[in-house]
Amino acid sequence: MAYQFIESKYVDEYDASPENSYMKQCVIDEEVAIVDVLDSSGWEDYSVCVYSISSRRSFDEITTFYQQILRVKGKDYFPCVIVANKCDLENDRQVSTEEGKDLAKNFGCKFFEVSAKLNINVDESFYELFREIRKYQKSMGGWNLRDSLSRVSL
Repeated sequence: MAYQFIESKYVDEYDASPENSYMKQCVIDEEVAIVDVLDSSGWEDYSVCVYSISSRRSFDEITTFYQQILRVKGKDYFPCVIVANKCDLENDRQVSTEEGKDLAKNFGCKFFEVSAKLNINVDESFYELFREIRKYQKSMGGWNLRDSLSRVSL
């Protein structure tokens, strides 16, 4: 999903085990943002919690991941977007859209169903996360251009 967002390309085989870092400049709500995406199996400053609609196990792990983020940050809330990937595999669906929406609502997060393969909602999910980051940073004491360089982990 990160590769699709940064390069606007889909690759069938992608090794996400080593940390890969990507940068992209984009305009979100008429403000320039320099996006530094760290594609890793862990989490960093802000998170896109991704599960596959065709894997109940990956969905069940999202709660644990989000709780770990909150515990590490020492917060009750932290910017996050819940992303249901592989929406192009409707016939293999194991997790309903409603379940994903309910989970995101429970966390106070936005929810997107995406397809990295077909480039459906990929950019939108990242852009919404950056909107949430901006709101959060403003609520914590301000926003400046240096804050627009935000690290996101998948």
